Amino acid sequence: MKKLSGILAIGAIASIVASCSANLYKMDLQMRQPSASGYDLSGKEMGVVYIASAKDTAFAKNMAEGFASSLEDDYFNGQEMVDVYTMTANEAVDYASRDTLLNIVMDTEKDVIFLLECKKDEDKEKARVRLSVYDSMGKTDTVRTFGGIVPTSNDRVADAKLTGQKASLQFLSNWRPESFYFYSYDSVGWISAINCAFNFKWHKAMKLWLEIAETAKGYKAAYSAFNLATAAYILGDYSLCERWLGIAEQAGTTEYTSALRSKLSSKMGAD
Repeated sequence: MKKLSGILAIGAIASIVASCSANLYKMDLQMRQPSASGYDLSGKEMGVVYIASAKDTAFAKNMAEGFASSLEDDYFNGQEMVDVYTMTANEAVDYASRDTLLNIVMDTEKDVIFLLECKKDEDKEKARVRLSVYDSMGKTDTVRTFGGIVPTSNDRVADAKLTGQKASLQFLSNWRPESFYFYSYDSVGWISAINCAFNFKWHKAMKLWLEIAETAKGYKAAYSAFNLATAAYILGDYSLCERWLGIAEQAGTTEYTSALRSKLSSKMGAD
């Protein structure tokens, strides 16, 4: 489920279709956007793999753990959901190749793999780091590589974890305010559903709208379908959103269905 901000503005817009007595409610939310790197990692399972020589293993391990914990804080509310793995360094292997990372995806059953290669410089005050990223669910089937030289200190554990956290910054979520609209009627089922939505009880709200959609006709069928599409979008289920939005559009396109279609097209076209 998408992580939502605690800031919510609720407003009722004047009756939009007087003949049908429908009301329109506006909800303003902070919605997760792709990271600065361009990767959209929301809803994906991630793993971090580190590779280093024997003398650099401790630094690499702690850096990978710092990287993983930062992803967990952002995408999973701090739950330990990003597994950390290690591989034995082998100079004959091209770890940044698509085939190598695809094999790791298959072995770990993760959607996205971050592979960290670490090598301490001889002066022991710096480390060379290469980060290869492969998103098996991305639109582009390719590996992107990032690299740099990072300073180290005598406090190897704290320094390595901080390095990992800094390296993760470009993969963390951006947030943007977005407005969403919901239709409702002055009857028990509709009021219960809209109250659930504005209390972030999305699955319960969708269950109620689904019950309405199963027997509704005309505008009520279209509006319940639109509400279901909007809730599915907020939850990040874009396939379900597309299905219900198509049903809503069969009754005719409005500025609100068009706006949701535009949002959906943007999401489904992103990596």
